[in-house]
Amino acid sequence: NKTVSAGKLKINVKPLPDKGKPNNFSGAVGKFDFLVSTSKKELLFSEAFQLTLEIKGIGNFNLFNLPTVNLPSSLEVYEPERLEKINTNFLGLKGSIKDQYTIVPSSPGKYAIPRISFSYFDPKDSQYKTETSNITYVNVKGSILENRDKDEVSNKKINKVGLVEYGNTSFKAKTKFTKISNEIFFNSNLFWALLFIPFIIAIIIITIKMILNKNKSDKNWILSNTAKKLGKKYLLDAKKNIDNKNKFYEALDKAMMNYLKSILLFDNREYNAKQVRESLLKRSVSLKTIDLLEDIFNNCQMARYTPFDYVDMDKDYSRALEIISLIDKEIK
Repeated sequence: NKTVSAGKLKINVKPLPDKGKPNNFSGAVGKFDFLVSTSKKELLFSEAFQLTLEIKGIGNFNLFNLPTVNLPSSLEVYEPERLEKINTNFLGLKGSIKDQYTIVPSSPGKYAIPRISFSYFDPKDSQYKTETSNITYVNVKGSILENRDKDEVSNKKINKVGLVEYGNTSFKAKTKFTKISNEIFFNSNLFWALLFIPFIIAIIIITIKMILNKNKSDKNWILSNTAKKLGKKYLLDAKKNIDNKNKFYEALDKAMMNYLKSILLFDNREYNAKQVRESLLKRSVSLKTIDLLEDIFNNCQMARYTPFDYVDMDKDYSRALEIISLIDKEIK
């Protein structure tokens, strides 16, 4: 038998220098690129868009935090979805991580996504470096009502053909008679025009209604789909934090609210228990199921003051899944 041993190896771990350390430094060490992007540059104020913060390169991905975003209050920002794609090789951890925010504008306008900075320490150059994004603009379109100046209505003028105009209304100051044409009306151009114009107008109206209904369906689908994704995400968060009372009931409350939003399509500002109850009754959901739903919400609100244990939280999680299943079966 032979015994082989390696020599003793000492590793000297140097502390990070304090000199030149940026205020927003969160512990990133390596070589990184920082990217900020939006899924849309223009949209309607009832639609949603995604803001993505991405860091890619080589370094200690699991030991630092991504920057946070600070946006205007008229933009409703949901919790980000974390996407990771990291591989380990002889150089260390290599890949990328993303935070994807879902944002819903509450009013039209041109919004600026401000500059966002990410700082890291580059061991090769032995210095701190900061990556900063450019300002990005998102144009949110919507209907704007414009009030006309009352003085415009009283203004009048006479144009070159002798029309007296009052604002947008005009009439001829002098009457001029013309000879009636002797052309036979039947089978004339006017006859065929009057015959087909109603059909053409009807086709145009039907087409416009179909387009408007399609746009409305698309908006409702986007709102419902976004809320459904968030509901599933918060249910998973609740399950993961079933041993943490505050985090569990906070996630469960958000999951149930987003589930209701996906089926009832209500705005967060319009949400209250009475309106939700009335909406569910109109959609043929039974009183028993609605009472069970309200019990879940009451437990979430009382969680800070009532000593729930692990068994109670496990039971509430099972009840939440059961209530979602009951509502899906009963709702019309």
